[in-house]
Order: sequence, then C-alpha cells, then structure tokens
Amino acid sequence: MIVPCRDSSVCSRPSFARAGFVTALTFLAAAASAQSGEAVRFDYRAPSGCPDGEAFASRVRARTERARPGEPGELARQFVVEVSADARGASARLSFTDSRGAAVARSVRGDTCDEVVSAIALVTALAIEADTTEADAPTPAATAAPRAAASSNVPAAPTAPERRALPAPEPDAVAWLLGLETGVASWLGPGLSLELGAFVEVGAYAGASARVTLLGATSSALVELPPETQTFRRADFTALVARLEGCPVSVGFGSGFRLVPCAALGLGRLEGAGDDVTVHPPASKAIFWADFVPTLRLDWTLADSLVFFGQGELGVPLVRHTFVFHGPSQDVFEVPAVGVGAELGMAWRFQ
Repeated sequence: MIVPCRDSSVCSRPSFARAGFVTALTFLAAAASAQSGEAVRFDYRAPSGCPDGEAFASRVRARTERARPGEPGELARQFVVEVSADARGASARLSFTDSRGAAVARSVRGDTCDEVVSAIALVTALAIEADTTEADAPTPAATAAPRAAASSNVPAAPTAPERRALPAPEPDAVAWLLGLETGVASWLGPGLSLELGAFVEVGAYAGASARVTLLGATSSALVELPPETQTFRRADFTALVARLEGCPVSVGFGSGFRLVPCAALGLGRLEGAGDDVTVHPPASKAIFWADFVPTLRLDWTLADSLVFFGQGELGVPLVRHTFVFHGPSQDVFEVPAVGVGAELGMAWRFQ
C-alpha cells in the first residue's frame, strides 16, 4: 500500500539522494570517456625540412578520436613511421602490429615531404579505426555459425588488385642505355636533313653521363637552270657522323622526369652528289666533317628500364665549304655558320 506523504521536508530527501547519485554517475562516465580510446605511441623519424613528430601526431588526431597518447609506463601499441626524401620526391613507410598480432607495413610515395606525411597520417588513423572497431564488435559463438552459413551463399565482391608503385631509378647507381633517335637538322645539308642514329650511354641518373652516337643524315636540293632551259638539276647529300657527348649534370623533377644539358663533338664525312638523271656528267664531292653541338634534353624514365626523350640542338660546323655544280657553275649548298635541330628517341636502361 502506498501512503501519501504529508511532510514535504521528509519527502524531498530521496529526490536529493537520487540527484546526487545521477551526478556521480555522470562524473564517472565523463572520466571514463576521457580515458576512452586506444593507447598508442608513435616512433616517428624524418629528415630535416619535413614535418616533425608533433605535426604528424596532430594530423593523426585530426582524423580519428579512437586513439590517445599512452601514459608513461602504460602498455600502448606502437606505430613506427619512417620518412625519406631524395631527388625523385618523398616516401613514407608505416609499420605496426594489428589487433590479431600480425605485423603490417604500409608505404606511400609523393612529390613532397608534407604530402607523404599527410598521407601516412591518414593511413595510420584508418589502421587505428579499423582495429578499434574490430576489437569492440561482439562475435557471439551462437550467431557466428548462422551468419557464416548465410554469407556462404552470397558471392564475394571482387577486390581491386593492389596498385604497385613503379620502381624509380637509383640516383647514384651507374647504368647503361642503348637507344635509337631520329630528328632533323639544318646544318648537315640544304634545307632540313633527316637524321637517324643509334647510341650507347653510361652514367648516373642524378649525376654526370656520357654518350656515343653514330648518326646518318640525308637531304637533297633542286637547283633551277637559267630560265631559257626550263630544267633543273638535283644534288643529294649524305652525312655520316660519330658524336661524343658529355652531360655534366641533370635536374630531376620527380615522377621520372629530368632535364639534362649536354655538349657533343662530331667527326665524320659529308658528301654531295649530283643526280645521274639531271646532272651530266654526274659528279660528287666529299669533305671531312666536324661540328660542335650543344643540346638540352628532357627525358622520362618509366619503370627504371624504358627512357623516352626529346631534345633541342644548336649545331656549329667547324668546317666551311660550298658545294657547286659545274657547266654552268651554280652554288648548291654552303655550310652555314650555325644551325638548329631537334631529336626524339627512346632507350633501354639497365644496370
């Protein structure tokens, strides 16, 4: 039986007791929440110029609330982060042990140190989130078997293959290149000469290199005879040149691209010959050839084995000569003081 309360001062005591009890529970819940989350420690290593350990930890905390710094003497899970930077860009590697005790490693690569530190901080936060969620999720034995049976009838979704980063050239390792090139030049014959060459190169990706090129070039010229004859004469030019090229430095841009200034000395033979159909009698003239060729090359190394490049050239002939027709006498080609050219090519790189 419930007896109505007639004394308000007496009836209010249980209400105060309940309020105090609720307040205590609230305080304890807040204290427990402050200590919630997994205790972690970061072993962070990075070269000077990269974000420091505190910057990395703050980027992890900005992405997850499930982790807190481990107190001194407290058992905490350790995450090891190693950051490195070189001429090709920057990379970061994360190592840790997951909730099942298995060793896990993840790595990222980018153009700048700041970029890879932000990326590896995100990977670290996702790893903490995943392990915390897995540890908190209930797995009753009574429901595990029915769920497994039910899921066995559902085909598993195909997983995307893991993308692997292409290997990058080692900056200081000496490598060899074998390649082909083709292009045009304005100083090896009248008009633009078509060039085709093969080369071998040795050197470091981020240092000096040397190249030997065997080059052939062809061009032709049509010279009109006096107007009253209404005819013309044709001359064909052929150049065979061996060039020794040196490249003292290279400037890398990351992602396999670099800019390489070079200079070459070419020695060989230049021949002009009259066409036997339009020139009577046909005749030819060959001269010793030498030129100095500064170049600026942009190349791209793919997967540390294939190299594609384009370059601009400035040709300075070291010999001067004028090729002429006789009977009547007409100038065909005068070697210029300077010329321009361009090349495209590819090579196979190996160590």
